[in-house]
Amino acid sequence: MKYYCICMLCIVLGMQSSSQDLPPQLQQQMEELADANEVENLEDDHQIQQLQYYKKHPLNINRASGEELKALYFLNELQVYHILKYRQLLGNFISIQELQAVPYLDLFTIKKMLPFISLKPDLKAGQQLWSGFKSGAHQIIFRWSSTLEKSRGFDKDLPVHFKGDRNHLLIQHRYQWGSKILYGMLGEKDAGEPFPTQKPGGFDFYSAHLFMRDVGKFKAIAIGDFTVNLGQGLLHWQSLAFGKGTQVMNFKRQSAVLAPYRSAGEYNFLRGIGMTYGSNRYVITAFASYRNLSANFDDGTESFGSVLTSGYHRTATEIEGKHALALFTTGGNFQLRNKHYNIGINTVHQQFSGNLSKRPLPYNFLLPSGNRFSFLSLDWSATLNNMHVFGEVAMNDSRRQALTSGLYMSVDPRVELGFLIRTISPHYYSLTGNAFMENSSVNNENGFFMGCNIRPVKGLTITASFDRFHFPWLKFRVDAPSNGNEYLVFLEYVPTKTTSFSVLYKVKEKPLNSGGDAFNAPVPVKKQSLRMHFSSQLNKLLHLRGRVEWVRWQEKLVEEGFSVYLESILKIFKIHSSLRLQFFETDGYNSRIYNFENDVLNSNSLYAAFDKGFRYYINLRYEPFSHLGIQVRFAQSLFKDKNIISSGVNSIQGNQKSDIRVQVVYSF
Repeated sequence: MKYYCICMLCIVLGMQSSSQDLPPQLQQQMEELADANEVENLEDDHQIQQLQYYKKHPLNINRASGEELKALYFLNELQVYHILKYRQLLGNFISIQELQAVPYLDLFTIKKMLPFISLKPDLKAGQQLWSGFKSGAHQIIFRWSSTLEKSRGFDKDLPVHFKGDRNHLLIQHRYQWGSKILYGMLGEKDAGEPFPTQKPGGFDFYSAHLFMRDVGKFKAIAIGDFTVNLGQGLLHWQSLAFGKGTQVMNFKRQSAVLAPYRSAGEYNFLRGIGMTYGSNRYVITAFASYRNLSANFDDGTESFGSVLTSGYHRTATEIEGKHALALFTTGGNFQLRNKHYNIGINTVHQQFSGNLSKRPLPYNFLLPSGNRFSFLSLDWSATLNNMHVFGEVAMNDSRRQALTSGLYMSVDPRVELGFLIRTISPHYYSLTGNAFMENSSVNNENGFFMGCNIRPVKGLTITASFDRFHFPWLKFRVDAPSNGNEYLVFLEYVPTKTTSFSVLYKVKEKPLNSGGDAFNAPVPVKKQSLRMHFSSQLNKLLHLRGRVEWVRWQEKLVEEGFSVYLESILKIFKIHSSLRLQFFETDGYNSRIYNFENDVLNSNSLYAAFDKGFRYYINLRYEPFSHLGIQVRFAQSLFKDKNIISSGVNSIQGNQKSDIRVQVVYSF
């Protein structure tokens, strides 16, 4: 009866029901990334922020550079090359419809581009860079959120407890003038972290950045917090990067070397200065960073096993580890390029204030140790008509090597193929790498990936991929060299501009240790998932979408999971709203199901559904004036036959968890 009443209430609310309106392809990629890394929060929201900016200030397709076009994540290098070539040969686009004449740019991709591009100048012609400090868009954001139920860590009588209150707070100022000038700062504290009444200094985390492009011969200048992305991620990659998934042609890492860091994540960025200088023929980038990281040192030693990346400083142990480790990073990049090819040389040197020493376990025996690490790599890319090839070969200071290389081609206006190989030594390890591979770290993997896109008839796209990987040395929970494979088939049918249907089937097979034996011999583990999704814009006001998903995890025992949800997105006058109702039932954590959820603007939420229960959320965004937005999000999970949610300091007594978030955005 309780579930029934909640359902009826939510349906009524849905009729006056905020959505970020992120492209469905980006939502799917974020779900796939969360599933691969087993996380529910992707801290880097720069890509979301940039897309939101382009929705309000569309990118001028006639003036956009190659780097700006690549920032539209759904364009691959081959498509960017031909947009620029078309513009060079035939002049500016007269109409957006003219994009259909660009080779290898299909209608599906053009439809994805339309919300973010225009022919109107985004910046005034001839306007000086320095005047951009007064002509851009400001945005001030205040965000508060909290879990209504009290978790165990807030019991001050326990030996291990949180030092702060239950409020999560964020305040941020952003400024952007096209892609030329970006600056801003933020302060943030997580729930459980102390604030001014408990500690001096205010917020737990502060970040600030100033980023400028095209300052004379300086292509980019970054001061404060920024990210560095080199080659194909074998050395250093800090921006959001996706792995295997439904967007099979997006397996190449593509980003500007320097980018501003505007997120609230406390780990994956540099703090210092970076500059890019050069011409159309050559480009040189240099950067230097000094920052403090969180880490727990071994008792009585100067050795640490890993860097703490969560950003939480709530308990006495977490606070003790805050800023305990200093990291000094220097590096550079040299690129020689023309309109057909690009060759780059990359180097990174890292020096820690302590010694990295992994736990003395068999799978760690081949990993490097010490407090200084140096890397060197050569990367390349070339485009010739319908084909694009790329790759990177890297070496660490022990002369251990890593290689990744790929190509994609358009063999027909309706058929695209892609291939990628990688071979990474078990002795090679990069703490800041993020390459396209099965492992979450750049280490100990050989593999071959292939994918294809086929559009046999109007409105139908068939996507398929296969990946075969081999781990030549031991891994965590795999006490022997091992092999695995993954394949998927994805069908998407778009009969009209406002309606789409899709089906995804995916299988992954790789070994894990069997439990309870003296020697944990790996046994095969197979995970299958089937997803059916629909989306329909019924009219200008109402958008409906829904999904049914099934997961099967097979080891010695079998776990199965099932989830179904329905979501409505409605806009009436100045109120935007979204409502989702979800039912899920799984046999355990291994059969969990990840779903992207609409959240307040410039934020993301990913929920891992497992056990048996019901979940709903309601987003409301009210814009009383063009410059002011007020957003409220309430989400609640209700579990059946469960008395404790989560574990340890995060455990909650009872069978429900309720989260509320309020955000105020002022733009001027």
